Amino acid sequence: MFFAPDGIRAFAETAVDELRRCPQRLLGLGLFWAWLQLVFVISSDTPVFQGTTFDSHNQTWMLSLLVSVATVLCIFIRSKRIDALADGRTYLLATHLTMTLGTLALAATVWLPMQKSLVLIGIALTGIGSAAAFVAWGKQLAHLALRSVLFNMAACAFIVAIVYLVATLLPLPARQAIATLLPLVSGTLLTRAPQDPLNISKPMRHQSAAEHVFSFDLMVLIVLVGFSFGMIRAMTFGHLASSMQQLTLATVVGIAIAGTLLLATAAVFKKSNHLYLVSQISLPLLAAGFLLIPLVSTAFPWPAVIFGVGHNYFYSLLWVLYVDQSRQEDRSAVAVFA
Repeated sequence: MFFAPDGIRAFAETAVDELRRCPQRLLGLGLFWAWLQLVFVISSDTPVFQGTTFDSHNQTWMLSLLVSVATVLCIFIRSKRIDALADGRTYLLATHLTMTLGTLALAATVWLPMQKSLVLIGIALTGIGSAAAFVAWGKQLAHLALRSVLFNMAACAFIVAIVYLVATLLPLPARQAIATLLPLVSGTLLTRAPQDPLNISKPMRHQSAAEHVFSFDLMVLIVLVGFSFGMIRAMTFGHLASSMQQLTLATVVGIAIAGTLLLATAAVFKKSNHLYLVSQISLPLLAAGFLLIPLVSTAFPWPAVIFGVGHNYFYSLLWVLYVDQSRQEDRSAVAVFA
């Protein structure tokens, strides 16, 4: 059955253990996620960077994402080489410093001349740095048991909600300063996290053919959820009769609810293949948010909350599934996350 008899106790022990032994990694990962959310995912709601060369700041981040795609492709091709470097202090600091410098370059476009040059530098550095850091964080999590990864992702959701809420309440210069410093603080915390061998979980048991979930199926689900979320969000957010403050609150509420669902999942799941089944609830949530738009007449954007829950729950759970994928047949965590 899905509810493990000792799941609650195991979850409580995992939470205490993670908070006691490695709070630096947990907080650092939360700040890394906060940066991703602040400058990529929800930048269209409360722009961190305004007045850049392009007509829309979304174009800036689209180009940065394309640079990220090219970077992870290179990392995947050279995964054996990167795997040997990804745990090193130099690699960790360099990747997060690159993110910081790229964010600083984009922030400087608001206040300094040479806009076009700074934007191009910012696009390149944020794309390269975030992709390399993403893989480094993935390898760090790959050392943990799945329940520990779930707890880390749940805690990250609450950290993201708090950071985003605080940042959006501040004036633009303060918001830019927070976005610029987040990667540097995140990387510094990761380098100070103890590499305790007790954190490294035992290898996952080999699954039978009936239980094994191939990475191709997971990739199809990732593309489907990502495409659905992007299309629905693009078509609907302009039609929500809500203020920017209400959309901000809806975003925070959606992230926090997703974090609560992750905590519940960490407490009750029994086998790793259950997580693949649970991840599929994101599509109905995205569809429900879309269908509720003409039915909900309240000023508060409840459909946006449902979007946020579906997207953030799936995206967080994805990291857990990546870790599980890296355990199957001793795959490289760097290659899987790339």
